[in-house]
Amino acid sequence: MDPNTRRSIQHHMGIRDINGQELGRVDHVEGDYVKITKDTDGNHHWIPDDLIMRVDQYVHLNLAGEEVMRQWHADDPNKGVSNDLQERHNRSDVQGERLHKTHEQRNDQQ
Repeated sequence: MDPNTRRSIQHHMGIRDINGQELGRVDHVEGDYVKITKDTDGNHHWIPDDLIMRVDQYVHLNLAGEEVMRQWHADDPNKGVSNDLQERHNRSDVQGERLHKTHEQRNDQQ
């Protein structure tokens, strides 16, 4: 997934299949997966990011719901894997932290 698409995915954004059916809501992005908030049974699921067609006010997937459910993971696919991309995302402005210096901070250092 390209960085702009990754940054545009927001917490609790709706996830829709190719037919517009809502499949859940974004918990957050983890590695190459979008983690879905817990379902009614209290379980998370992970969707591979290559299923993402586009992002606007929703995350739109390129498959119908039944096929998405066949491809999602019930267990964390990132467990035990160090992922620099995920760590950068966790520190990014998507999570509310500003990584760049403000204009005033740069001027103060000069």
